[in-house]
Amino acid sequence: KQLESSPFNKESDFSSDHPLHKYSKGETISLNPQVIWYVYQGLVKLSTVCEGGEEIMVGLAKEGMVFSSSMTCLHTYQAIALCDVELVPIYLSEIEASPEMGHALLAKINQRLRQTECFLAISGRRRVEERLHYLLKLLKQEVGQPIAEGIILNIRLTHEDIANACCTTRVTITRLMRKL
Repeated sequence: KQLESSPFNKESDFSSDHPLHKYSKGETISLNPQVIWYVYQGLVKLSTVCEGGEEIMVGLAKEGMVFSSSMTCLHTYQAIALCDVELVPIYLSEIEASPEMGHALLAKINQRLRQTECFLAISGRRRVEERLHYLLKLLKQEVGQPIAEGIILNIRLTHEDIANACCTTRVTITRLMRKL
């Protein structure tokens, strides 16, 4: 109701009048189809699990991005904190009540869609070396920070995480990383 009476102007309004939910590194984030999570701080790994039990990374939600189980048709969809994260819950009923909020979220949803398409394009490459190369380029673009020696990724992904994103085995990724 408060959203209806005051105009929605900027991204910082995502965190105003909403409680921050904190998750520790490695914690699974509870997903509710009525909630879109806005990442206020931190990084969240989004993945699915195949019938054979293999996990496949389908995205990374960084600060300023959104994710939700309502934004996917995957039967198994999970969100795991890659570091300590702070999330803002935005209920679908709030979005329905505020066209301005819906408009602001549209850009965030588009950002997630574009990233998901990048992950899809990576998984479609034939050679594992190419998938790794393009994943590293995507990580550089998404979470890379320039330093004097080049670019640093301020996240810790295991070889298993990288393998899941590249649709291959951990052993193969370890072998390819040694070549680098």
